[in-house]
Amino acid sequence: MVMKSKTFPIITTACIASLLVSCSVPGFRMEYATETEEFLSMNEEPHLYDSVPVVIPHIVTDKAGFETEAEKVVVFTSDSLPQTFDVMDADTGKRVYSGVVKTKRHPAGGSAPLGYGNFTDLKKNGSYYIKCPGLGESYPFVVTDELIRGIVPDALDVLDMVREKRISVKARDTKGAEIEKIIQGGWITDENGTQEVEIAAETMMTLLTAYELFPQSFAEFTNDAGDIRILDQLYHESVWMLSLQDETSGGVFKSLYTVNDNVSVTYNLAPVDYTASAAFAAVMAKFSYVYKDVDAEYASICLKAADMAWKYLEKEKAISSSASSSSVLAAAAVELYRASGLQSYYTYANELLPSSVDIKADHWNLYSSVTYMLTRKAVSVGKCQSLMKNLMKNGEIISQAARDDSFMVSVIDGDDSFESLLWNMVILSTSNYVLTNDEYASVISNHEHYFRGRNFTSEDYIYEKDEYKLKDLRSNAAYIYMLAQILSGDYFVAPSDNDY
Repeated sequence: MVMKSKTFPIITTACIASLLVSCSVPGFRMEYATETEEFLSMNEEPHLYDSVPVVIPHIVTDKAGFETEAEKVVVFTSDSLPQTFDVMDADTGKRVYSGVVKTKRHPAGGSAPLGYGNFTDLKKNGSYYIKCPGLGESYPFVVTDELIRGIVPDALDVLDMVREKRISVKARDTKGAEIEKIIQGGWITDENGTQEVEIAAETMMTLLTAYELFPQSFAEFTNDAGDIRILDQLYHESVWMLSLQDETSGGVFKSLYTVNDNVSVTYNLAPVDYTASAAFAAVMAKFSYVYKDVDAEYASICLKAADMAWKYLEKEKAISSSASSSSVLAAAAVELYRASGLQSYYTYANELLPSSVDIKADHWNLYSSVTYMLTRKAVSVGKCQSLMKNLMKNGEIISQAARDDSFMVSVIDGDDSFESLLWNMVILSTSNYVLTNDEYASVISNHEHYFRGRNFTSEDYIYEKDEYKLKDLRSNAAYIYMLAQILSGDYFVAPSDNDY
């Protein structure tokens, strides 16, 4: 495992023991605060391996291309693999690089063996294609230092494209009285125009965590007013979130949905819901913490709204470790503790958040784990140790799965779905933040190449021609998270003789 430098202190293997004792990873510094019951000053697709054709492309590579300084690998498939390959200049047709085909693998299902060619030493920006004796030519691709940077604006555009306009909606409050609300539209979460609180909250949690861990990756992406785009987009969604809270009880409506009677479309709010209220409390507390340096007054409003939602759940006796929404409740308690400093939330956090959680199947468990480790307030050292070990264990499982896979992606227990692979990269990106190493960065980079065409069918799962097609909110957020990690400067630079 090769350690790399960052803009903040490195955690080396030698200091892991002391790290776990203090729970002090980069940004995971503990700060003991006085206990108080007053708020402190605020100064989510198709399976990628499905329907694999009998004949697959003989030369498969990232159809978009490669970063100039990053690792560059092409995959060959044939019953008779060649010994060498050439990289050709797409403009001149001249050979610019020759390499050796290495390491044959035999994928499951009787497919032809695979070979791998490394051309990392090619560092001249331009348009290229791979040519190989007996196998033909690959799709064209580019080498550029702007490849990943060019994707982010398209991914951020999705957050604007799926936002509903300002609308008038009807609902009933928790006492049954009919009310009408004017709502600044939120993210549309399905084809019927529904705006679901829990989906929006989960999307926000992923994006907020990405921004908190990799803020430098978003700094250059600003709007016309000069504001960081992702923060501005999260702000607008938080405004929508606030409008879905019942002002009287503090509970949160489950969703906004449409009713179409073929004459007109009306907008309605689904009844107040426990899970929606917990998700609201979690994400609004997290947003208040992240946003306080931008607008302390508005951040305080968001924190008070989160506290109000929690108080509603307390009154309803809906807070329990056995509740179906226990992982969401745990996230809410952890976020509220960090943002407010209230001892009561610390007690809830330790009761609701187990020391061993499934961060792969339940995304809320990852949010809770990260924030618990990030908090600068007093936490349980033992729980912090367990959560960190769990994160790193999952990172190693994902990395090992990628090492074993023919296309170098993390298929675990046969789950090759796009959503699963993306979430694996959220986990691994988080692990790489805690303990940076070349192998994790390489795995993340290989997944990006897989998504962009270096797969069984040479299909690009992110773009359709030049149009960004990843429109699912949670998947798009996970992809942005992965891109943020890559842009943080931790992509893998492999030696030209790397053995695959």
